[in-house]
Amino acid sequence: MADNELYGGLIRLHVLHHAGEAPVFGLGIIKELNNHGYQISAGTLYPMLHGLEKKRLFVIAPRAIKAKCEASLRNYIFRTGCVSCR
Repeated sequence: MADNELYGGLIRLHVLHHAGEAPVFGLGIIKELNNHGYQISAGTLYPMLHGLEKKRLFVIAPRAIKAKCEASLRNYIFRTGCVSCR
């Protein structure tokens, strides 16, 4: 197994772990991964997230958030089968 395959698998597991605990969003995941020593860009993470969504491991759903100047949408990631998805 190549190192990049192992690295990608660890990132996927980490994302699934956090999505199973509570709804998360992309930038939040990037910051969390950075806290654990993973250096990942949005250009790498988002295709990975969409691949996991295709496999039905979680759901990406927009949620309204209150921003400082206006309301906006943020795509939150929910682990499939968790209470918060229903």
